[in-house]
Amino acid sequence: MNFSENNPLGALFFDATTRYAERIAIRTPAVDITYAALRQYVTHMAVNLRARGVERGSVVGVYIPGNPARAAASIVALTLLGARWVSQDPTSGVHKLIKLTHSLYLSPPQRVVSKTILLDEVWPDLGKNPPHIADSDFAGFSSADDPWFIATSSGTTGTSKYMAISGSMYLQRIMRYLQFPESGSHFLTTDFFGPYANFGFLRFLYTLHIGGTYVYKSDYEYLSAQNVSVVVGSPSHVSKFLDGVSPPASPRIEEVRVGGAAASPKLLTKLGKYFNVVTVVYGSTETGPISAKQIEDPLHDRSVGRCYEDISVEVIDENGEVLAPDTEGLIRFKASSQVTGYLGDAEATANAFKDGWFYPGDKGYLSQDGELYITGRVQDHLNIGGSKINAQMLDELMQSAADIEDALCFLELGEHGVEHLAALITFSPEADKKQAVKNLIYALLARDVHKGVLPRNMYEVSSVPRNDNGKPLRRTAGPLTEGLKAFAQVAQ
Repeated sequence: MNFSENNPLGALFFDATTRYAERIAIRTPAVDITYAALRQYVTHMAVNLRARGVERGSVVGVYIPGNPARAAASIVALTLLGARWVSQDPTSGVHKLIKLTHSLYLSPPQRVVSKTILLDEVWPDLGKNPPHIADSDFAGFSSADDPWFIATSSGTTGTSKYMAISGSMYLQRIMRYLQFPESGSHFLTTDFFGPYANFGFLRFLYTLHIGGTYVYKSDYEYLSAQNVSVVVGSPSHVSKFLDGVSPPASPRIEEVRVGGAAASPKLLTKLGKYFNVVTVVYGSTETGPISAKQIEDPLHDRSVGRCYEDISVEVIDENGEVLAPDTEGLIRFKASSQVTGYLGDAEATANAFKDGWFYPGDKGYLSQDGELYITGRVQDHLNIGGSKINAQMLDELMQSAADIEDALCFLELGEHGVEHLAALITFSPEADKKQAVKNLIYALLARDVHKGVLPRNMYEVSSVPRNDNGKPLRRTAGPLTEGLKAFAQVAQ
């Protein structure tokens, strides 16, 4: 078996760095790295890692904060050696089932759980005439189906779950992006997910595959000056990216792709002031990219597009029967690129994977023309007086109100032991806060939200709890209000 067969991602890297040798692969404000130079860095680093015992079958925890370019190169180097990798913050560690052989860090950790390698020990100093290293010098994996990346779920509903993704699965996911190419002719991209995230490294390899340039800098003016064609991130990422940036007279960056969590109509409308094209993307770590759609009417179009051609999708009822178009139900997917279960968690595997289908826990429907609409999470419906309320819908209605920066509803235990709805809210900097609360209530009533399920207590917070992708951490909202006095109360 040759290298390209047993290590498709390593083969993709060597192919790209050969075809586009003189192009810029990575750009930062400090340096441009050509494809040829990136190849030299990666191959020499792989040799240095091998000298420290990293080999086929090794399991390496990687944590290189603040330097995404070197982090991405490090992951490719591990790939050439046939080593598996997992993102490992030394302050939190990894699951006990994952037996690390090595850890690759930027600085010495306080807690050592495996053989530690510091980046400076293996990052090559190439000099003027670095020796050539042949592709054949690297063993890669014994099979393209061997575990390569130990990924984690978002963990918004509880403990994060681990899953093994192979090189062949990842290659299929990369090629899926070709079905929905980005806008613009010369491809430069910025991705705020970062190389440790499933979708971040996926975008990095895809960019190399098409000969693009990966630009590392979170600054609107810089990126527009560099003619970056697409910015990719979660709602939380792009909100922070534009924080304090005045809208230009006309958009100066071609496209933004936003995913990882639901983007509110208010945010999508704002993005249209900075980007010519606003695209929502939908996917999961278990399956990979699932769909994408350019949004032209953010206030009314809540579709996430049609699924990619190699993905099957169905909407079913509680008995597993397929529902007719425009009927809300439980969404399930099937794809050859998806994992088949979670490591060491038989119960979670049984709940999420059945007969080849993956159940992400999302509710929604398919339209007559096959577009997918996500209406919320199965576990994100709040039971108020026997009625189940779509929490995501309430969040978006509150967020739509003038001078409300962000909002999150949750259940709160009242004086008599009865749960009622409450909300965390953040205001716009110049907001008349009392008027903003009125705006929020009017926004809910205008959409026929019954007065009995309006948030009884509203708490002002500096930020709403969300994960890195912007998904709400609703279960943490209650503890945040301990000791806080409600900013506003609604009589019911």
